[in-house]
Amino acid sequence: FNYIEVLVIKCKNNDEIAKEKLAAEFKPLIYNISKRTFIDGYNMYDIQQECFESLFKSVSMYNIKKHRFVAYATNAIKNNIKDLIKRIKSRSSTEGNEALSLHYNFENDLPSDEISTEVSLCEMC
Repeated sequence: FNYIEVLVIKCKNNDEIAKEKLAAEFKPLIYNISKRTFIDGYNMYDIQQECFESLFKSVSMYNIKKHRFVAYATNAIKNNIKDLIKRIKSRSSTEGNEALSLHYNFENDLPSDEISTEVSLCEMC
């Protein structure tokens, strides 16, 4: 834990090597979370990217005097994934194919500015 705390302090000072080492330390956790998580429209690599983004956001928001970073970052990553699942779940019912009503008189429900073929033929006659 002390090694990770030192890495976080270096990361806060924009040390790129420390950022890579920190990412390597959290890689097993992030891979495990991404393998066990299904989010509609996201593949495993998208979920991993979201987790790494949460990790580095937690580095910038971390207060060294209040918490231990491992627990803080783990909770931040898990909470971000849970929040992402909630957002996708609520969004999917109002967007895409599920929001489109497909029933027998579907064409009558759509407003149209075009003149129908029947009206056009009648006007020509």
